[in-house]
Amino acid sequence: MTANVYCRSTVNYVGAEGYVPAEVDILDARSADNLKFDDCGFELITHESEVTDWLDPSQMERHYDEIILLCKRLVGCD
Repeated sequence: MTANVYCRSTVNYVGAEGYVPAEVDILDARSADNLKFDDCGFELITHESEVTDWLDPSQMERHYDEIILLCKRLVGCD
C-alpha cells in the first residue's frame, strides 16, 4: 500500500487513563495504488446511487439500503 501523505494531525485514542493524543499521518487514498478493505479497513470504490434528491428523507432510506448491500458484498457476508 502506498499513498501520499495529505497532512499530519493529532487524533485522540481512548486508553486506560482516558484520551491519549497521537500524531498520525492522514493519507490521500486517491493517490494510493492498491488500498484494499481487507488490509486497512478502507477501499476507494465507485458506486452509483439511485438517489436523485439527497435532501429527500424517503430517498435516504434507499441509499442506506444500497450501502448495506455494498458493504455486505465487499466483506462477503449475507
